[in-house]
Amino acid sequence: MAQPLQLPTPRPVHEWPQAKLDNLRAVYADLAAQRTRLRGRPPVVGLHTSEICNLRCVMCERSVTPGRRKLDRELLQRTLDATFPTAFKAYVTGSNGEPLLGDFDVIEQAALSHGVQLDLATNGTHLTLARYRSMRDCTMRINVSLDAHVPEVYARIRRGGRLERVVDNLRAIAAERRGHPDGVLLDVSAILMRSNAEILPDFVRFAGELGVDHVHIQALRHFAHATPAEEVSDTRAASARRDRAGARPRIETESRVGVVAQHLDRIAAAAEQHRVNVTFGDFLRPPIVHRQVPSRLDGLEPPAGMCWSLALNFSVQHDGTVYPCCHPTDYRLGDLRRQSVDEIWNGKVAARLRAAHYERARVGFCSGCIEAPYLKRDSRTWLRRVGQRARLFVQDRASRWWD
Repeated sequence: MAQPLQLPTPRPVHEWPQAKLDNLRAVYADLAAQRTRLRGRPPVVGLHTSEICNLRCVMCERSVTPGRRKLDRELLQRTLDATFPTAFKAYVTGSNGEPLLGDFDVIEQAALSHGVQLDLATNGTHLTLARYRSMRDCTMRINVSLDAHVPEVYARIRRGGRLERVVDNLRAIAAERRGHPDGVLLDVSAILMRSNAEILPDFVRFAGELGVDHVHIQALRHFAHATPAEEVSDTRAASARRDRAGARPRIETESRVGVVAQHLDRIAAAAEQHRVNVTFGDFLRPPIVHRQVPSRLDGLEPPAGMCWSLALNFSVQHDGTVYPCCHPTDYRLGDLRRQSVDEIWNGKVAARLRAAHYERARVGFCSGCIEAPYLKRDSRTWLRRVGQRARLFVQDRASRWWD
């Protein structure tokens, strides 16, 4: 067996119910003992439960295939009833969709009832001041995907959206927060693409003037929809092929050399000049921090030496399928339409995957991921990747048939 994991002591800053604390300690203890089946339930829930979106962003699958599916409302409610009593946090992102359009009222009410903090990713078009006021007590973070502050660039990337509408929403919320500080982190993000690469330094300045807490610069991914023409790196076609095959891009090296590094250096210089907090996500560059902004969940730390998602997260997709992380891989843990939360969380697939991570084995999709650098690299041929994509295709078609 590998060396035991070094697990942090839970230090949530809120007065959490004892049941949640006991559940978290049980999960940490079982991970430290390298048990494949855990006594506690998932402390974190990922809710990617709707494909429905009002935009057709160029880098998103919705630009090709309009989203029509969402998790059945009754099944969503049953899932929240089973997971939220012991959960601290829920990621709410949609499945290439806008989460505020997919039964968000059910999620919000369950979070308020069970003391769960929401981490919401939204395009901001429906993030009105009234919506913000209703959800602020159960929300730890809101990230608005903006990508550009220049109207014509925004329109090119976020098709169907109106920049002025999103900016008006953010300004109203900023004014509210100045008068009534509430501890909610308000961030904006931009994906580094050819369409916006030249304006991102000024985007940082603009975001700082909006009064947000952080700016997140993200790498372009091609899991759902390959857009190699938007890659800024010299290996954009290879990067797209790698993502589509299921391998995580090696952006930790690309961010240090070439044109990607030049753009990131300009963004970093703008962050220093305008004193704006900027993080660089998967680029693995250190964040630029000018103002410490405490989180409502500062104590919920990932275990050292193990993938955060696999250790703590229960990721629910729009069709009821469950995965270890937000990416639907060929490691599908189960299906909520036919299994309970407990059957999936401690099922055979989850147990095998945990064992492989404990042993530092080679694990298909996971090997090479920046969240699991301890795993053996996947050196198998393109045939394995073709098989992986085929399994994903079959799973998706089977799920559609079930619907």
